[in-house]
Formats: sequence, structure tokens, C-alpha cells
Amino acid sequence: MRWLGLLVLGAILSLLSVAQAEPLPELTVLNWPDYADPQVLADFEAAYQVRLNLLYFETDDDRDALLVETQGQGYDVVLINGSSLDSYARRGWLAPLNTEALSQLPHLAHRWRNAYPSSDSHGVPYLWGTLGIAYRKDLVREAPRSWMDLYRPHESLQGRVVMVNTARVGVAMALKALGHSANSTDPRALDEAQALMMAQRPMVKGYGYVDITEDSALLTGEVAAAMMYSGDALALSDHHESVAYVVPEEGGELWVDYWTVLSGAGNKALAWAFIDFLSRPENAARTSLALNYPSPNQGAEALLPRAFLDHPAIYPQGQSLERSEVLEPVPPHITRRITEIHQRVLRESDSP
Repeated sequence: MRWLGLLVLGAILSLLSVAQAEPLPELTVLNWPDYADPQVLADFEAAYQVRLNLLYFETDDDRDALLVETQGQGYDVVLINGSSLDSYARRGWLAPLNTEALSQLPHLAHRWRNAYPSSDSHGVPYLWGTLGIAYRKDLVREAPRSWMDLYRPHESLQGRVVMVNTARVGVAMALKALGHSANSTDPRALDEAQALMMAQRPMVKGYGYVDITEDSALLTGEVAAAMMYSGDALALSDHHESVAYVVPEEGGELWVDYWTVLSGAGNKALAWAFIDFLSRPENAARTSLALNYPSPNQGAEALLPRAFLDHPAIYPQGQSLERSEVLEPVPPHITRRITEIHQRVLRESDSP
């Protein structure tokens, strides 16, 4: 009977070999570059025996174009800015929240869960923060205080300013510089914003986003001031003590980013598990510390160091924060007008 035992053992080993050779389940995640703690992601892969297929976009407009091209297919989990959530949901691209699979939702502050239309039904808040001005203290004549310091830069700044390459944000901050709401739909206000942006164009080095690597143009001094998100500015300040960040006196953009699951996701259960894993207080706290952004997770805030919670560039206070605005959805004809303004500015920038 020994031969029978050997056959059984051989069969078991063969089955184990086949099982080991089977590829791990894969979850495709679309996100900003460098917008997650690599160790938290690795911990999720190990805990769930899954491989994360990480894909990236450079701007909100780029992400929108990717999803339009595929009609919301080809991805499982997508990071979406709050002002785009409702339009994605109305297109049918987003799966409604599976609250039974999201055990960490009670840790998330009501303010951020309900900051935008559809955010309470289709998105899980990930991080929040502000958009303001990053600058080199040693390269500017005076520290910027207003958006006009970028839109009508001093001679010493001309040709050394970088503006974001996102239509909604660029026009919104021009509106704020002029004293309007970032969400204004007044045609005259939009005309004023266009005129301001067109007048600024010859003095702008480029439209895009300053790298947050050690080769960043803000670190080399090629750029002296840039429209930038708070956490990225703080990351650069770790490499150069003269990099500073300010929310202009008119206020900036107050934003929240959300994790979502697409309706066409291949493995929704795993997608919700991924979002729930990142929403655990200990993981949310690690993410905030790694990326220098405040957490919408009240459980995570209880784990963050006091110095982090008191840092004015991370958790801003005062009038600049009070005057900052969430970018609300605007009617389609206003979206078209904003896009036209942005495209006209970019076309002008490409002119000889």
C-alpha cells in the first residue's frame, strides 16, 4: 500500500504546485502619482493576497478624459475630486456605497462625507486640504499674500510662475483674485477672469504642476512661485528651508478627494475592502503623516502628533480658511465656458 500513499502524496504536491502558480487577484486603482503611502498599499496586498495594478493621472482633466474614453470601464477603484463626484454618479459610472462592506465609515467626519453632491452616497473621503501659493522666500521680493501676486506678478517674478493646468481650478482662483466667488456663474465675472488670465499669460513660465521630487524647479530656483496643494509644498520644504506655503487672503480652494468604486469594477468586494482598509484609523493616520495632508478620519486624528495637528499649513485656521471655497458643480454651459477660457489661455501660451 506504500505505492498508494506515494501516489496520494504526489497528487497533493501537484495540486499545491498548481495553486501556487495561479496568479493573485488583481485590483486596478487609478490615482494621482505619489498620493498613497507605499507601505500601507503593501500591507493591503499582503493581508488580502492581491496585486494592486496602480495607474496614474496628472490632472483632474486627464482623469476625466480617461474615463470618458472608456465610458467608466477598465478600472476598479478611482480617486475623484469632490466637485466631479456628482457628474460621475449621474453618468452611472460609480457604484453606490456598500455600507455593509465599509465598517470604517463611522470614523469619517460628517462635514467631509457630505461636502459635495453625491459624496455621501458614492464616495469615501480620503484626504482634504487647500490650494494656495508655494514660493521661495529667498527669491521673492515680498511674500505673496494675494492671488494677484501670481496673476499680476512683480517684475522679479515674471517668467518664474507656474499655474495649474486644470480648467475649473485655474478659472476659479482667477475669480477669487477678482473678488468673486470661485463658483460664480456670472458671465461678466467669467469675462473678467478670462481677461485677467490672458493678461497674465506672457508672465507665466508654464501651465502644469511643479514636480515634488528633489529635481523640482521650485528647489532649483527655476520657479519662484507656483499654484500648489499644501501637502506638496510641505514635501518640498523638507528639501529646502526657503520653500514656504500660504493660503491667499482671498482664500483658496478647499478640497476633498474621495475613493470610489466604478460600476463596471470586476471585483467590487475587493474594491470595497481596499477602501475600508485605507479608512482604518491607523492606516489613515499613516497616510496623512506620509503625505502631509489633513485626514477626514476622526479616528486617525486621535492618533496624529500634536505638532502635526497644530501645523498651520496642514490644518489652516483663520480668515484665509474661512474664505476658502469648495468647488461646487456648475451647469453644463458654464463648464463649457470655463473650458473655453482655459483652452484659449493654453493656445495663447503655445503661440510664437
